[in-house]
Amino acid sequence: MSKMNSSTRNLRVRLHYSPTPNGWKVAILLLEANIDFDVIPVDLARGEQYGEDFLRISPNGKMPAVEVIRSAEADHDRSTRSLQLNTVDDVEDHGASSSSNFEVQETLFESGAIMYWLAKRWFRKECRVFFPNKFEKDILEWLFWVNSNLGPVAGSVSHYLYYAPKIVQAQLTAAPPPRTTDGGDEQPTCEAKETDPSRLRAAAAAAACSNITEYGLARARTTEYSRLLHVLDKRVERTSGFLAGDKYTIADMAAWPWVKPWKRFEKQNRSLKDCGLIYADAWYEKIKQRPAVVQALKVMEKEARDMQKLRDSKDSVNYTSSLGEKERKILFHKSKM
Repeated sequence: MSKMNSSTRNLRVRLHYSPTPNGWKVAILLLEANIDFDVIPVDLARGEQYGEDFLRISPNGKMPAVEVIRSAEADHDRSTRSLQLNTVDDVEDHGASSSSNFEVQETLFESGAIMYWLAKRWFRKECRVFFPNKFEKDILEWLFWVNSNLGPVAGSVSHYLYYAPKIVQAQLTAAPPPRTTDGGDEQPTCEAKETDPSRLRAAAAAAACSNITEYGLARARTTEYSRLLHVLDKRVERTSGFLAGDKYTIADMAAWPWVKPWKRFEKQNRSLKDCGLIYADAWYEKIKQRPAVVQALKVMEKEARDMQKLRDSKDSVNYTSSLGEKERKILFHKSKM
């Protein structure tokens, strides 16, 4: 059992979580620092992030969010982790989560703020190796870089690569076919051009949507994501190791999950090294092998695989067939229900 100081002896974290890069980064920190935590699953596709209880913790309706709680119980067995808590029932059956014998000390949202404040305020002793005072300025710079650049750009690549094609297909399907003079629906000819304004607008909107998607993917993936990986590559070459310096810190934990999808995004199964990013590749492989990172990826691993299968689906109908209209609107950001 790990020895804890008196200030953190009965503290633990309730992690409101879904297996995405933003969720992984916080799980990695908790596991690296050996902090007790329980997983509260958040089903993003079904809009649980918009529930009243979740919005009280995360007003922006985004995952992850955490509650720092102080248990009235004595010590917890720190060898018992929440890695196997894959369902809400499992979490509710876990003593520290279901017990009313605790006090919420603080709630946090936004992954970067969560990582910084847990390391700076609540679990300073546990996180001191990953948040050294001499690197604090550099850690903050690169943590902000991840959350304002690398993460959003990688998220845009994912959207244009996996979700936008389905939206475009839906637009094309919804566009009414051109009419002919005899009232039938068939392919237009030079002699029978479509003149109905509503049909022309629908067809133009579908075509524009397709063009925007192609542009968005090209800009996000080919231009910005690639540029940011080159920034990372040059940085770790300069520091001979990691983002904030020569030590592994929370900045690296935050960045690594957003580099992980590189091969899927790149579509040619080339490694970072194959693309000339030698130092970024070495950085990525070092972190990939860390036990806490391996463990973090196992939290709700089945759900993560299922989510990726949905993203990879080529059939837009099957892709959302298990979801109702409300869930589809939430998933594709058409509106908040």
